[in-house]
Amino acid sequence: KSKSYTITDTIVCPEGRGPIYKNPAKYKNSLVGIIDIGGLNTNFCAYDHLVPVKSSYGTSNLGANIMRNELKQRLNSEFPEVNIQDWQMEDIIAKGFIKSRKEESAVIISEYLQKHVNAILEECKKKGWDINNIDLIFVGGGSKLFEREIVKIVPDAEISGTAEWDNVDGFAELASVKYGE
Repeated sequence: KSKSYTITDTIVCPEGRGPIYKNPAKYKNSLVGIIDIGGLNTNFCAYDHLVPVKSSYGTSNLGANIMRNELKQRLNSEFPEVNIQDWQMEDIIAKGFIKSRKEESAVIISEYLQKHVNAILEECKKKGWDINNIDLIFVGGGSKLFEREIVKIVPDAEISGTAEWDNVDGFAELASVKYGE
């Protein structure tokens, strides 16, 4: 039995805006920069009193999965005796080292992750962001992965405890307000 659906209305929401929709009271009198680190890309935009600053918006190919793959290749190249697989990278990044080469790998991993976070911040700067004078909010699953390094580079950054779900929760809140459900 076939079914058909008629879409009568849509809402288009930019990635990274979820925290604004989720917590409008928190940000309504603020200037904040939201950096959404996803798997394949990173989106970023400044919001002034909840309104996106159009000239500040950008997308880069600096997602967490891209970095994981590059780091895995670097570790396998640096330590020819290891054969690190994709499925090991989350654990390796969380620990900050590979078991068989703790000290040497810890330095490489930390430097690599810091380099990646700095590259994301450089993309923001290319869009005119003054990183030292804006409150930064990191969301997306990648922000949890890079949390240690983000805090080293931007000590007062806010990293959401629900980073993986902020966009979904915020968009659900927007739909609830719009449709009264």
